[in-house]
Amino acid sequence: LEFLIPPLHGPSISAILDNTADAIKSQEDSLNHSIFSFINHPNFGWAMSKEHLARAAGFQFFEVYNGHPSVRNYGDSLHMNTEDLWDEANIERLQNRIPILMGVATDDTHNYHEFRKGKANPGRGWVMVRAENLASDEIIQALKSGDFYASTGVIIKDYKITSRSYSVEVKKDPGIEYTIRFIGCMKGHKEAEILYEVKGPKAQYKISGDELFVRAKIISSKPKKNPFAEGDVEVAWLQPVAY
Repeated sequence: LEFLIPPLHGPSISAILDNTADAIKSQEDSLNHSIFSFINHPNFGWAMSKEHLARAAGFQFFEVYNGHPSVRNYGDSLHMNTEDLWDEANIERLQNRIPILMGVATDDTHNYHEFRKGKANPGRGWVMVRAENLASDEIIQALKSGDFYASTGVIIKDYKITSRSYSVEVKKDPGIEYTIRFIGCMKGHKEAEILYEVKGPKAQYKISGDELFVRAKIISSKPKKNPFAEGDVEVAWLQPVAY
């Protein structure tokens, strides 16, 4: 049976992350059973910087979106939002030959009876996985291969990623508009940027070969029901791919 991994300690945040990742890997190996683990809400308490995410080689996933009202997904005047943390951490990871970091969305539910802004309610964020079947190992392996996306409401009809292109098609809701952004960093550059943007439910970005990585984000015009923050619309994040 699986066993509880207690909170681990270390002389620094990076050491704690490394110790925790090692303990999870040890349990995975001892049980011969896949385990899915990820770094939670890095901006909660401003706990982690882009350097922490960049150096956490034992972790493959982190929360780009968390529905709890206190986690500061959008940063502030002194701190990056989680998407910028994601991109900047991945630039450093790839430069140091560390596998790319992928993004998940969760609702971090604590409140099940009162639904409103300021409460940690279910239904704010989740992942959609493309797996052969519903067996846990199959789902975890699909996650680990990056065959999934994170969402707060947008549903992807299909996506295809090759060495030559990154294609996305949204399952369109009537009357809703969509913006598909391909975000990445060009080799030799220090920051990520919007590489290509399309207004509509379908888009393809052609890979030039000069990209360090590319990911896609879909922004809808549909207001998010019971949102994390006032004014939120439904979005989805596809995973970054290194080239």
